[in-house]
Amino acid sequence: MALITMVSLSLLLTLVSPLATSATVSTTSIPNTFSWSQWVEDLIAQPEKALTPSEAVSAAMAAGDKLLSGSTLQRQAWCQKDFTDAPADDAVVCIKYLTQIGNEGANCSLGADVFNADLCRSGQAKVVGSRGGNPSPPSNCYDVARTCGLIFDRCWRADNTVKGSDLCVGNPLWQISITGINDEYEFEFVDQ
Repeated sequence: MALITMVSLSLLLTLVSPLATSATVSTTSIPNTFSWSQWVEDLIAQPEKALTPSEAVSAAMAAGDKLLSGSTLQRQAWCQKDFTDAPADDAVVCIKYLTQIGNEGANCSLGADVFNADLCRSGQAKVVGSRGGNPSPPSNCYDVARTCGLIFDRCWRADNTVKGSDLCVGNPLWQISITGINDEYEFEFVDQ
Protein backbone atom coordinates (compact mmCIF):
# COMPACT_ATOMS: atom_id res chain seq x y z
CA MET A 1 0.00 0.00 0.00
CA ALA A 2 2.84 2.39 0.84
CA LEU A 3 4.34 1.72 -2.59
CA ILE A 4 1.09 2.61 -4.35
CA THR A 5 0.73 5.78 -2.31
CA MET A 6 4.30 6.81 -3.08
CA VAL A 7 3.81 6.16 -6.82
CA SER A 8 0.45 7.95 -6.76
CA LEU A 9 1.96 10.95 -5.02
CA SER A 10 4.85 11.03 -7.48
CA LEU A 11 2.44 10.77 -10.43
CA LEU A 12 0.21 13.47 -8.98
CA LEU A 13 3.17 15.86 -8.54
CA THR A 14 4.31 15.14 -12.09
CA LEU A 15 0.86 15.96 -13.45
CA VAL A 16 0.26 19.04 -11.29
CA SER A 17 3.71 20.60 -11.68
CA PRO A 18 3.26 21.71 -15.33
CA LEU A 19 -0.18 23.11 -14.47
CA ALA A 20 1.23 25.18 -11.64
CA THR A 21 4.01 26.50 -13.86
CA SER A 22 1.65 27.39 -16.71
CA ALA A 23 -0.78 29.03 -14.30
CA THR A 24 2.03 31.17 -12.94
CA VAL A 25 3.20 32.16 -16.41
CA SER A 26 -0.28 32.99 -17.67
CA THR A 27 -1.02 35.36 -14.80
CA THR A 28 2.24 37.27 -15.19
CA SER A 29 1.95 40.36 -17.37
CA ILE A 30 4.33 43.12 -18.31
CA PRO A 31 2.82 46.58 -17.87
CA ASN A 32 2.70 48.81 -20.92
CA THR A 33 4.47 51.98 -19.75
CA PHE A 34 5.74 55.05 -21.57
CA SER A 35 7.74 58.18 -20.75
CA TRP A 36 8.11 61.18 -23.04
CA SER A 37 11.48 62.07 -21.50
CA GLN A 38 12.77 58.56 -22.15
CA TRP A 39 11.52 58.75 -25.74
CA VAL A 40 13.59 61.93 -26.25
CA GLU A 41 16.65 60.20 -24.75
CA ASP A 42 16.07 57.29 -27.14
CA LEU A 43 15.90 59.73 -30.07
CA ILE A 44 19.22 61.23 -29.01
CA ALA A 45 21.02 57.94 -28.28
CA GLN A 46 19.65 55.71 -31.04
CA PRO A 47 17.46 57.67 -33.45
CA GLU A 48 17.20 54.77 -35.90
CA LYS A 49 15.69 52.52 -33.21
CA ALA A 50 13.48 55.08 -31.45
CA LEU A 51 9.75 55.26 -31.96
CA THR A 52 8.53 57.62 -34.67
CA PRO A 53 6.54 60.63 -33.46
CA SER A 54 3.22 58.96 -34.31
CA GLU A 55 4.32 55.71 -32.62
CA ALA A 56 5.29 57.71 -29.51
CA VAL A 57 1.84 59.32 -29.35
CA SER A 58 0.21 55.90 -29.78
CA ALA A 59 2.42 54.40 -27.05
CA ALA A 60 1.55 57.23 -24.66
CA MET A 61 -2.16 56.84 -25.34
CA ALA A 62 -1.92 53.06 -24.89
CA ALA A 63 -0.06 53.48 -21.59
CA GLY A 64 -3.00 55.40 -20.13
CA ASP A 65 -2.59 55.55 -16.37
CA LYS A 66 0.80 53.80 -16.65
CA LEU A 67 2.39 56.89 -18.21
CA LEU A 68 5.66 57.49 -16.36
CA SER A 69 7.42 60.73 -15.60
CA GLY A 70 10.57 59.06 -16.93
CA SER A 71 12.96 61.80 -15.90
CA THR A 72 15.58 61.52 -13.21
CA LEU A 73 15.59 65.31 -13.04
CA GLN A 74 13.57 66.58 -10.10
CA ARG A 75 11.76 69.34 -11.99
CA GLN A 76 8.19 70.35 -12.55
CA ALA A 77 7.06 71.93 -15.79
CA TRP A 78 4.38 74.58 -15.61
CA CYS A 79 1.23 73.60 -17.48
CA GLN A 80 0.21 77.04 -18.66
CA LYS A 81 -3.58 77.36 -18.69
CA ASP A 82 -3.43 80.56 -20.75
CA PHE A 83 -1.47 78.94 -23.59
CA THR A 84 -3.25 77.67 -26.68
CA ASP A 85 -3.56 73.87 -26.75
CA ALA A 86 -0.96 72.29 -29.02
CA PRO A 87 -1.85 69.01 -30.74
CA ALA A 88 0.62 66.40 -29.45
CA ASP A 89 0.93 64.89 -32.93
CA ASP A 90 2.32 68.22 -34.18
CA ALA A 91 4.51 69.01 -31.16
CA VAL A 92 6.32 65.65 -31.27
CA VAL A 93 7.44 66.42 -34.83
CA CYS A 94 9.31 69.43 -33.43
CA ILE A 95 10.85 67.29 -30.69
CA LYS A 96 12.10 64.77 -33.25
CA TYR A 97 13.47 67.55 -35.44
CA LEU A 98 15.26 69.26 -32.55
CA THR A 99 16.91 65.96 -31.56
CA GLN A 100 17.96 65.30 -35.16
CA ILE A 101 19.70 68.63 -35.60
CA GLY A 102 21.06 68.44 -32.05
CA ASN A 103 22.67 65.10 -32.91
CA GLU A 104 24.31 66.88 -35.85
CA GLY A 105 25.79 69.42 -33.41
CA ALA A 106 23.36 72.27 -34.12
CA ASN A 107 22.81 74.85 -31.42
CA CYS A 108 19.61 76.73 -30.77
CA SER A 109 20.26 80.35 -29.89
CA LEU A 110 18.26 83.24 -28.50
CA GLY A 111 19.15 86.91 -28.54
CA ALA A 112 19.06 89.06 -25.40
CA ASP A 113 15.66 90.05 -23.99
CA VAL A 114 13.74 87.67 -26.24
CA PHE A 115 10.23 86.53 -25.44
CA ASN A 116 8.59 83.57 -27.21
CA ALA A 117 11.03 83.33 -30.11
CA ASP A 118 10.06 80.48 -32.43
CA LEU A 119 12.49 77.57 -32.33
CA CYS A 120 10.24 75.21 -34.30
CA ARG A 121 6.72 75.11 -35.73
CA SER A 122 4.84 72.09 -36.97
CA GLY A 123 1.16 72.08 -37.86
CA GLN A 124 -0.66 73.79 -35.00
CA ALA A 125 2.18 73.50 -32.45
CA LYS A 126 5.28 75.49 -31.77
CA VAL A 127 8.29 75.34 -29.48
CA VAL A 128 9.41 78.78 -28.34
CA GLY A 129 12.21 80.11 -26.18
CA SER A 130 12.46 83.14 -23.92
CA ARG A 131 15.32 84.69 -21.98
CA GLY A 132 16.16 87.90 -20.18
CA GLY A 133 19.05 90.25 -20.75
CA ASN A 134 21.74 88.19 -19.03
CA PRO A 135 24.40 86.81 -21.38
CA SER A 136 23.67 83.21 -22.22
CA PRO A 137 25.46 80.79 -24.51
CA PRO A 138 23.50 78.86 -27.12
CA SER A 139 22.17 75.42 -26.17
CA ASN A 140 22.45 72.24 -28.15
CA CYS A 141 19.04 71.74 -29.73
CA TYR A 142 18.67 68.31 -28.12
CA ASP A 143 18.65 70.04 -24.71
CA VAL A 144 15.65 72.02 -25.95
CA ALA A 145 14.10 68.69 -27.02
CA ARG A 146 14.85 67.20 -23.58
CA THR A 147 13.03 70.13 -22.01
CA CYS A 148 10.07 69.46 -24.30
CA GLY A 149 10.06 65.85 -23.07
CA LEU A 150 9.82 67.11 -19.48
CA ILE A 151 6.94 69.38 -20.47
CA PHE A 152 5.16 66.44 -22.13
CA ASP A 153 5.68 64.23 -19.06
CA ARG A 154 3.96 66.79 -16.87
CA CYS A 155 1.49 68.55 -19.20
CA TRP A 156 0.37 66.08 -21.89
CA ARG A 157 -3.37 65.52 -21.55
CA ALA A 158 -5.79 62.73 -22.36
CA ASP A 159 -7.29 64.77 -25.23
CA ASN A 160 -3.85 64.43 -26.92
CA THR A 161 -2.86 68.07 -26.45
CA VAL A 162 0.00 69.68 -24.57
CA LYS A 163 0.92 73.15 -23.37
CA GLY A 164 3.49 74.21 -20.82
CA SER A 165 6.97 75.53 -20.06
CA ASP A 166 10.11 74.64 -18.19
CA LEU A 167 13.62 75.97 -17.75
CA CYS A 168 15.90 74.59 -20.43
CA VAL A 169 17.93 71.51 -19.52
CA GLY A 170 21.56 72.62 -19.45
CA ASN A 171 20.73 76.34 -19.69
CA PRO A 172 18.43 77.58 -16.90
CA LEU A 173 18.57 81.15 -18.24
CA TRP A 174 16.19 80.01 -20.98
CA GLN A 175 12.54 79.13 -20.64
CA ILE A 176 11.22 76.71 -23.25
CA SER A 177 7.50 76.49 -23.98
CA ILE A 178 5.23 74.30 -26.06
CA THR A 179 2.06 76.03 -27.17
CA GLY A 180 -0.49 75.87 -29.93
CA ILE A 181 -0.80 78.39 -32.73
CA ASN A 182 -3.91 79.81 -34.28
CA ASP A 183 -2.64 80.18 -37.84
CA GLU A 184 -1.85 77.55 -40.46
CA TYR A 185 1.91 76.90 -40.48
CA GLU A 186 3.98 74.25 -42.12
CA PHE A 187 6.95 72.72 -40.34
CA GLU A 188 9.64 75.35 -39.90
CA PHE A 189 12.81 75.69 -37.84
CA VAL A 190 13.75 79.26 -37.06
CA ASP A 191 17.44 79.91 -36.39
CA GLN A 192 17.89 83.11 -34.40
